[in-house]
Amino acid sequence: MSEQTPRRPTATPSATVDLLVAGEHDGLVRATLDRWGAAGYTHESDADLGLSRIAYPREHLEALLDGWRRERAQRPAPGAGAAVPDDGTPPGLRETYVRPARRAADGGLEPDDADELLTLLRTSLADRYSGWFPTMGKNRFLGLVTNGGGTVSHGGGPPPVRTDDVVRLDGSGGAGITVGVLDTAVLAHPALAGRYLADESDRLVPGDGPLPVAAGHATFVTGLVLQRAPGATVRVRRVLDDRGAASSWDVARGIVALGRSGIDVLNLSLVCYTSDSRPPLALAAAVDRLPPEVLVVACSGNHADPLVAQQLAGERPDGELRVDAREPAWPAALDDVVAVGSARVAATKKRSRSATLAPFTPPDAPWIDVVVPGENLLSTYLTGTVELDDGTTTEKPFGGQGRWGGTSFSAALLAGHVARRAATKGVPVRAAWSSLLSKADRTRGEGRLPPFVDIPL
Repeated sequence: MSEQTPRRPTATPSATVDLLVAGEHDGLVRATLDRWGAAGYTHESDADLGLSRIAYPREHLEALLDGWRRERAQRPAPGAGAAVPDDGTPPGLRETYVRPARRAADGGLEPDDADELLTLLRTSLADRYSGWFPTMGKNRFLGLVTNGGGTVSHGGGPPPVRTDDVVRLDGSGGAGITVGVLDTAVLAHPALAGRYLADESDRLVPGDGPLPVAAGHATFVTGLVLQRAPGATVRVRRVLDDRGAASSWDVARGIVALGRSGIDVLNLSLVCYTSDSRPPLALAAAVDRLPPEVLVVACSGNHADPLVAQQLAGERPDGELRVDAREPAWPAALDDVVAVGSARVAATKKRSRSATLAPFTPPDAPWIDVVVPGENLLSTYLTGTVELDDGTTTEKPFGGQGRWGGTSFSAALLAGHVARRAATKGVPVRAAWSSLLSKADRTRGEGRLPPFVDIPL
């Protein structure tokens, strides 16, 4: 993206700075905050996730910093060879552990409030305990992804296209396999009746007016899974709101809860990016705590599209950040997660299909494990008019189906395909995935294309 690309206004920060701490050490961190005169913060723990969340009011940050300064002033002066900076930070720690959350217009790096607070805690505890400090991180924002649009909650891209084509869920492929979908709420769609499980709170209830375009995301994803595995059971859990937004804390808790509910495959058609390209603590912890037999499938993001990068740059809650086309998307880039990109597929004269990387899929990204078709896909969707991201509504009402594209839906397609293969061969889903990957096409396409699996619909 060129330097002349206009940037959108920075999102208004939340009223609190949210920190995540390893559960067994949250008492130590809270004791440190209390020692600095902390006031008004809230705290919650999740034993299944193994983390605690501390929400500290931004309005009290300056007072907290004063408490930290008082503590530093009372410490003995460092030895002659210690070379401690004026602020008392141990050598190297500030450079190592300040995690910049936004890039300045001149290319420099600026930490945000959460980064600063994390640095104070890390340096203070490291100084007190001979260099050791507990695992800590930020509570990050996530959104679902669509074709050419990055996070739907942040302006999205091209919406689904209305169509009269019929979605068919014929056959019994995938019988005995359960696919978990962590997403938005799901619509009680007649084509999906009896094929999915969802609690009342996970069901989409249409109101008097049009729903946001992102509200139909889980319905579209569920339809794609069932088109490849019509005999499978899909268990839907809502974690994103109707505009596709959630925090990493909420998503992580959803991952653990759904992943431990007896599912075989977990589909995560949601994404976030980090300023230091390191995995969000909450998501990494959640995936690490899943049963080993569960296969996690996640989308790789659509930020290779310059429009997506621009939208993400201007509306990230933690500040302005230019997203590189090859930047890792989380949770897809985590170890032991199948990261799925989209391929552009075209028929050839020999009745085979050639594949190139879809223009919105990150290029030259070794963390992407596989690409599958991801453009102009047909699936179940909302009924009625839909509110677009610019505040307008669609001219014609949807009739319960649409065509959409993006890595979000490529992931769903692969999740259903693996479920079908596991049921057909009578093997665990991980074995089905390994077999599928071993037979993936590694020769087609132009440029550096990840292994390609052609999945018909």
